Amino acid sequence: MKKLLALLLVLILVAGLVACGNGDTPAPADPTPAPPAETDNEGDETDAPAASTPAGERFVLSSSTPGGNWYTMGGGFGALWAQEISDWPLDVMASSGGVENIVRAQFEDTDFWFSHTSHMVEARAGIGTAEQFDPNPDLMILTGLYPSSFYFATLADSGIYSMSDLAGTSIILGPPGGSTTDNSRRVLQALDLYDSVQASEMGLGDASRALQDGLVDVIGVGGHPAPAVAEIAQMRDVRVIPLTQAEMDQFLSNQPYFFPGVVPAETYPNQEEALVPFFYAWLCVGAWVPEDVVYAALTALFAEGSSDFLTSIHVLWTDRGMAEEAANASNLVFHPGAIRFFDNNPQFR
Repeated sequence: MKKLLALLLVLILVAGLVACGNGDTPAPADPTPAPPAETDNEGDETDAPAASTPAGERFVLSSSTPGGNWYTMGGGFGALWAQEISDWPLDVMASSGGVENIVRAQFEDTDFWFSHTSHMVEARAGIGTAEQFDPNPDLMILTGLYPSSFYFATLADSGIYSMSDLAGTSIILGPPGGSTTDNSRRVLQALDLYDSVQASEMGLGDASRALQDGLVDVIGVGGHPAPAVAEIAQMRDVRVIPLTQAEMDQFLSNQPYFFPGVVPAETYPNQEEALVPFFYAWLCVGAWVPEDVVYAALTALFAEGSSDFLTSIHVLWTDRGMAEEAANASNLVFHPGAIRFFDNNPQFR
């Protein structure tokens, strides 16, 4: 009976995600597998906060556009939550990405969301992408996720080999209101290329089809492997456009929340290694979310069996953990429920 219930919950979740996405953009091709059976967390939960949040209270997770990493990861987390946390339903919503997620959080229209270091720092300070808002200390982090790449992708036969080849090309920066779009602008502007390209915005699923059909030359991408790019790579070879060391130094000179990294060769078939900017990605939470709910969310994320389930949904769940050093370096703040969880379960710090 439990397995049947879990399967029904997963099917309901996937249907909800499709409804939230762009009407002409398909959900991830592979259905979400059933989450692991309920198990006890390995850590000491004796100091877990007493459950005081009324059963039935609903919460929201804001993910990303269909075809993006966070959309797929959010679906997995929603399925896990449905299995492990029965008292409080979680609605997983599609979004255009990190910037829209922050805007939703500013209005408390989402309780959990995916974000980047730069966007969280700017939102808490009321600067940059969040300059229209007052500083907001209620935007907190639940757990670190992974160091993520940002890069521009093109077809291998496009004749585009380097960033200097982008002048005069057509580029889809990313979805409107998305973090990929913001990162695309940051890189192009830092390298004095933005005014030389024909830039537009579009969700990653639609952008990848436009690239495959020859309607655009280049697309901005966050994270690897990106499901939408991997889908192209099954039929056409793709190239991750590398930065030179001089270009990387120029970009990092005024972007303190990024660092250099490498997209390994064969991330996509026949693709060569590429030097690109990296940033840290977080699963975030509002200060208004009760401590017992936050503690329960982390207990589910780190329960025995959860790792195999989540990484079967997306490999980027592999590196989840507190990432305390990265948080402290950027003055990001953990929710009190998260602090209690990691204090009680130091093996996940």
